[in-house]
Amino acid sequence: MGMSETSGCCSEDSALIVLTSDDIEWVGITLELLSTVTEGRACKTAEVLDLRDLDFMGFSHRRGRFFAKRQGLVDSRVKSLGLIVHASSSHATKKPIAPFQNIAVEEAVNGAMFGVFRDDKVSTHSWLRKYLARRFYSAASIAYESSERIFSQRHFCRIYVPNGRFPAQVAVILSAEARSIPLEFWEKGVKAENLYLGQCQPTDFQKMLELSLEKRISSEDLGRASKYLDMRVNLESGDNVFSRKFKSRTLGSDGNYISFFTSSQDEFWSLGKRWPIPKFHDQLGAFEIVAKRHLGPREVPVLRMHPNTLNKSVRYAFNEFLRVHNLIRKNPSWIVIWPSMDKNSYELIQESKGVIVWNSTIGTEALHLGKPVRFLAQGVFSIASERTLLELPFNEDMNIFELSLDPKKLAIEAVARLFSLERPLREENKIRVSWSILDSIFAAQSIAALLINVGYAVERRLNLFLELLFRASVSLTRYSRHKSPT
Repeated sequence: MGMSETSGCCSEDSALIVLTSDDIEWVGITLELLSTVTEGRACKTAEVLDLRDLDFMGFSHRRGRFFAKRQGLVDSRVKSLGLIVHASSSHATKKPIAPFQNIAVEEAVNGAMFGVFRDDKVSTHSWLRKYLARRFYSAASIAYESSERIFSQRHFCRIYVPNGRFPAQVAVILSAEARSIPLEFWEKGVKAENLYLGQCQPTDFQKMLELSLEKRISSEDLGRASKYLDMRVNLESGDNVFSRKFKSRTLGSDGNYISFFTSSQDEFWSLGKRWPIPKFHDQLGAFEIVAKRHLGPREVPVLRMHPNTLNKSVRYAFNEFLRVHNLIRKNPSWIVIWPSMDKNSYELIQESKGVIVWNSTIGTEALHLGKPVRFLAQGVFSIASERTLLELPFNEDMNIFELSLDPKKLAIEAVARLFSLERPLREENKIRVSWSILDSIFAAQSIAALLINVGYAVERRLNLFLELLFRASVSLTRYSRHKSPT
């Protein structure tokens, strides 16, 4: 990957920084981590275990038309810091990982599959799934063998591992834990230009919740959180990619709208048991239950489908559209804002009396806009979802939007608690990039990554076509119902 293995002595006062991805989105936080670890002096020196050649599904900043000017940023930083580099084993070991480790690696492989295929169900019979599974298991085996080789020869005071979700990362963790070497995890922050660095795995919901509650938040954290939320909900130049370019399309001045926002779920599918399992079976079913039990006769439910639905697998998108179609057949009063419609979500919130979300971050943003919000599942901003969670069994006599809290204050606290666990990137480590289809072709780490990426583009167009068909079907259903004699 551009860095060759360097010989040199090492003591237990050295830290080991594990690199597993050359992806463009990780360049900035990788540079920040290198600076933080080498300047912090938690250990006297630092070394690098370079496993980036195992990231066959990534898109490298080292390739591509646009990224040529950024070629080797991480390599250059490592070289300038004079860090010893350990390369991965050059061949896949045929020796399987020890039996007690297989479960953890298998869960990581399955989780990676959810992310790759963008579906809540991945066929075990697909040839592509079998091929990718072999590649992920091979990457884990090489990472494990590389870690075992280094740890058997040297002792480190601390290991810095990226998030710990993917097979190669899990393999390093297992090897380090077997020797009781302290681990720290690093990950992209809630805000793109933040770095999370801590002993708690960032995907462990319960531990992160406990840690954020223990952490004392500063006025600086509160200020950064307020500014972040202000940028997110700005109607003209908001920081939310799914809303900032959307036009202003008012629903009217009725004022009795209750908005329901679906969530983009693939990032949670991959987490498995590490994320709390919702008590409701699915989003739309939960929304229908809430509407029937808690909405008044004059209140109008508005369903905002997440724009990212179009980027999911065709199977998943078809099933979501079908569920919405069936929902409208049974409940014709519902207004649907389909994924491709350019209605600004924050304007919809401002037009609504109350907001219901599954676990989307827009729930916290709606709180920031002063609206009463109910979550139906645990979200990323855990304090907000925890304190506004609506669970089974329902008390049907309660007014679900009467909350004894200040919504805006809760939103700022929820974001500030996560920000207190992160650190902003220094200006020199902020890598701003644009992205095009040509870059995705040239920057693909493997033929598999290229084919998957082309498949995403094809599936999005098929999903757009499916959406049009279901929208036409819903319109026809409404028209037929309107024309039918009473």
